Amino acid sequence: MITFSLHKRYSNTNENNKYGKIKQIHLSAEQTRVLENGNKHGRAHFLRQRCQAVLLKAQGLSSRQIATKVNLCQQSINKWVDRFMAECIEGLENRPGQGAKPIISREANEETIRKAIEEDRQSVKAAKAAWEASSGKKASEETYRRFLSALAQNINV
Repeated sequence: MITFSLHKRYSNTNENNKYGKIKQIHLSAEQTRVLENGNKHGRAHFLRQRCQAVLLKAQGLSSRQIATKVNLCQQSINKWVDRFMAECIEGLENRPGQGAKPIISREANEETIRKAIEEDRQSVKAAKAAWEASSGKKASEETYRRFLSALAQNINV
């Protein structure tokens, strides 16, 4: 007969955290002020959420407890805490390159679209067709109109 004995796997356990010690962080008064300001007045939800997570971590909560409060996974909590400790508030911002790339970019397509509009000012469809032929890209008429609207805000037509 084979018997198994059960042992606690981690020696640094406490009642609140079955996976080991809670990582403690200590914030300076300035760091706390910056995080509280970001939590209250952050321009985007993601920034407020990340500031709140770091503040809760500084209060001694576990990543699991914080994850349920701010609706993020534990790995994300740990990542944002580490990035804040390394880069301060700038570490909580999204880094460039995330998200879908625009179909029409101002830098790459502005001159081509201006030429297409000059050739046929009365027809958005004709200008769009000319741009698609020259760039090899496809865009919906609504996307093209949005780009033209943004472009028109910077010029007087």
